[in-house]
Amino acid sequence: VHKWVIRKGDVGREFFVIIRGTCDVFLHNADEVDANPELRPVVSLGAGNHFGEIAILNEVTRQASVRGSAGAILGCFHKNPFLVRTRETQMRTARNNATLLKGVEPFRECKVNYVLTLARDSESQLVGSG
Repeated sequence: VHKWVIRKGDVGREFFVIIRGTCDVFLHNADEVDANPELRPVVSLGAGNHFGEIAILNEVTRQASVRGSAGAILGCFHKNPFLVRTRETQMRTARNNATLLKGVEPFRECKVNYVLTLARDSESQLVGSG
């Protein structure tokens, strides 16, 4: 028996990691899928994959419905601890980027707070330039 883990349109309060088993992702409402067995998942996720972060990070409702297979085991992270960990990772990345920027001539004399803000805004460019 499959069980719905999240339903499209619901408020997102958790982030999930698949420990064992599989989960199918549908872009339809769960009720539509239940009523029409011909609707197929857009992707099937296995152990090590995750889902549910979009609603938490972007503060929007769930963008898809996810159905777990019988016997699936999922790790669940609630919104607040997940966001704290995400912010810690972002700050660590920003500090690393600030260190890189301090080696670039125009930024050598900048205050750390200013460089951290700038590093967050230019993170993808810094990572891409190696």
